[in-house]
Amino acid sequence: NGYFALIEMIKDWVYLLPLPGDVGAAGKDPTQYARGSARVAVVQFGGDERLVDASGKVPGSALVSPDGAKGRLSGYVPELRQDLSFQEHTHMAKDTFLFDALEMAAE
Repeated sequence: NGYFALIEMIKDWVYLLPLPGDVGAAGKDPTQYARGSARVAVVQFGGDERLVDASGKVPGSALVSPDGAKGRLSGYVPELRQDLSFQEHTHMAKDTFLFDALEMAAE
């Protein structure tokens, strides 16, 4: 499955990046990071833009892990590992683009 292959490639990429080791909630000013360091955010976009809630947002448009960095930029590998694991296990959620695509492919 291409989705799982993509997640594995992202995991490998995260392990190779020069991450500063700070957690997603750190809220540091980007100018405080060492030159050449990186931070990563893991978010799956989905939802149906035809369904807008009372606040004008699309429900399920950004699927983030309830643990880990929760979709925030992070430089801490254990947090990113949690985020990637969540995305790996929820790719079939009904509020993702992938679910609709797989459903259409099966028909």
